[in-house]
Amino acid sequence: MRAQDAVINLDAGRVNLRAAPSLEASILETLPGGTPLTVMRLSPGGGWLYVMTDRGAVGWVYRELTTFTRDDAEVLLDGRVRLEPAVIERVEALLARGRTLGRRGDAFAKVGDSLTAADHYLKPVAEGFTRLADYAYLESALAGFSGDSFARRSLAAGVGWTSYSVLSASYADSETCREDEPPLLCEYRLTQPAVALILFGSNDVGVLDPAAYAHNMRRIIDLTTARGIVPVLSTIPLRVGFEERVDAFNQIVRGLAAEYHLPLMETYAALWLLPGHGLDEDGVHPNAPPRGFAGSVDFRAGNLYYGHVARNLTTLQMLAALWELMDDA
Repeated sequence: MRAQDAVINLDAGRVNLRAAPSLEASILETLPGGTPLTVMRLSPGGGWLYVMTDRGAVGWVYRELTTFTRDDAEVLLDGRVRLEPAVIERVEALLARGRTLGRRGDAFAKVGDSLTAADHYLKPVAEGFTRLADYAYLESALAGFSGDSFARRSLAAGVGWTSYSVLSASYADSETCREDEPPLLCEYRLTQPAVALILFGSNDVGVLDPAAYAHNMRRIIDLTTARGIVPVLSTIPLRVGFEERVDAFNQIVRGLAAEYHLPLMETYAALWLLPGHGLDEDGVHPNAPPRGFAGSVDFRAGNLYYGHVARNLTTLQMLAALWELMDDA
């Protein structure tokens, strides 16, 4: 393990670890002075740090309440994703296994509910609408991953789905999937991806208890890793009327990512900062920018205040970090 990047100031007392870079965000836990931190990214403007403690807890702390202990921790620019050594080791092991099983290094699968099945999610990339602006470092991932992955209508993502749906053959496409084959395994068989982008929970919070959700997510992870596919987990955005449940379910996601040493996308934090928390009028789905579908991958400064844009950017930043590992293999 490499050295820690920063510590909570001793004179700061107990500092709140929050779910998003804001004093209004939920408190995940409190950290005593002297707590060592690994810094994984900065908030826009640099006022907050996204950190991991030595116990595996992740969240945001106010930068002024910390002291950097390593110079290179200051070099966190443009929202680049910084993966932990344990996560890198796990990802590289899964990629190596995947190669022996014939997984496509240029393919990823989309696994989730209507937030993932939405046309606005990644599909505009395949249509040539991407405007990288200040995020030119994403070009390698755009060129490396297959356009089919961006454009494909995933059989492992559906409107109204919960984490149970993708595990049940009753939700599978009967014309494409095999008998008794759940959507998750059907999609993996057809696309042979190296990576799976997984987000469930926006529907689960209304119908499942946390234990059932955790069981389903663990099953999804186990089925994915057993096939040499890298699961990339994601926290879920705020859902109006279910705020406490969203916090609880996101803690489950963060805990599973830490336990399995998996990449984690903080979609909750990315949308939470936006006007209206980046949500459409229904209080569930991300909202679209003025140019709709085409504008959902336009990352110029004036277009970054919409839910679909923020989620697409967060996803591409993670894919860029993973592509660096794949490109070096």
